[in-house]
Amino acid sequence: MSKDQYKKFECYSVLGIAPSATPAEIKAAYRKMSLKTHPDVGGSHDAQARVNLAHEVLSDPVQRRTHDIFWKVRTQTAGSNTQQSSTPRPEASTSQRQESRTSTDAKSAPLTGFFRRMERAAETHKAQIWALLEARIKEQEAKIFEDLRRTRRRFWAFAAASSALSAAIVAFPKIWPLAVGVAALTAFQPRKLALEDADISIFGESGDRIKEAARAAAGRACFNEASRFDGPLKELAEINDLATRSSSLDDSEAQVARRLSLALYLMGYTPSIYDMEARVLLFTSGDEKLVVRFRHRSGVAVNVTYVRKLRTIMEGWKATRGLLFCSPGLSGNAANFAKDHGITGYSLAEMNEWIDGILAADYSGPPGDPLSQFSTLQAFLRGLTPSLGYHRARGWRPRRRR
Repeated sequence: MSKDQYKKFECYSVLGIAPSATPAEIKAAYRKMSLKTHPDVGGSHDAQARVNLAHEVLSDPVQRRTHDIFWKVRTQTAGSNTQQSSTPRPEASTSQRQESRTSTDAKSAPLTGFFRRMERAAETHKAQIWALLEARIKEQEAKIFEDLRRTRRRFWAFAAASSALSAAIVAFPKIWPLAVGVAALTAFQPRKLALEDADISIFGESGDRIKEAARAAAGRACFNEASRFDGPLKELAEINDLATRSSSLDDSEAQVARRLSLALYLMGYTPSIYDMEARVLLFTSGDEKLVVRFRHRSGVAVNVTYVRKLRTIMEGWKATRGLLFCSPGLSGNAANFAKDHGITGYSLAEMNEWIDGILAADYSGPPGDPLSQFSTLQAFLRGLTPSLGYHRARGWRPRRRR
């Protein structure tokens, strides 16, 4: 497939989905639409060709981002005037200006959609916590009353034992050491229930004071629990720095892998495996699998053997989509092999341009709770994932940690 197929028509409308569709939803829409357009079920070859092409474009993250900008289906950040539309740009120079503006936007206000989604999720979680305040006050109040009853019973039990032993000394003088010991223990029994906000007397404390202490304890617990959701928002600065700094030949391959992972995560793919040795990344979205192989170094173009290995990995993982990001580019034989096997190759410059476009657009990550997903993403970016090993009989499998 040529790299300008996205210019033929707006692919989301062909598949009947929204621009916010995840890779898994794109695949499901493709299957559903094919049941209507395939010639075997009364459709036409032309209609099915459009559906096939729409799926090809949208299931390729790089092609999808270029398609979204060309057809203006996403809101760009930092005040760019991109809007929902099905009308393409009238001329190439306008497209070039938009690409340039998109790159600038990515540097000035990236990840806008992702940041908004994270903030909304944090506020939702906090609201859910504070909505339970009254119930927690009642729980704390019941706990304080129970602690008071337990402390009071223990005090009066020691007091009664001390009195009984004191009276028995007259008849049994030898038990005086025991009586003294129990009396001492009674003297040291607490007369107050020590709380963080107040000391509650065990002798007839007013209910209002207990309720006040319960409210303070419940409020403090809600505040501490809600504060946990501020942590991921503060860590977004780390993601912002990773995203906005364009990759160069001075970067390590691990840095490039992290930046690629973030970009694909924003487009709805969940990172699953990173093998530094094989330079392989595996992403999933539902039952959709995407394998990315990269080579970030100067030198001669990548040969066909490197591409063949990616194809082997794809077969092992039963992935239908493969991407190659190779800074030195592909040799002629490697490019032909990649084209024949559904693999698309991109250079370092194309990768940077693609990531800048993702950051400037309103991509916001996989569906679900973004805060828990963000923790998973952070762990993945730090390399906390099993590596990938090749076994002749089983193919590519996660290698066990020793």
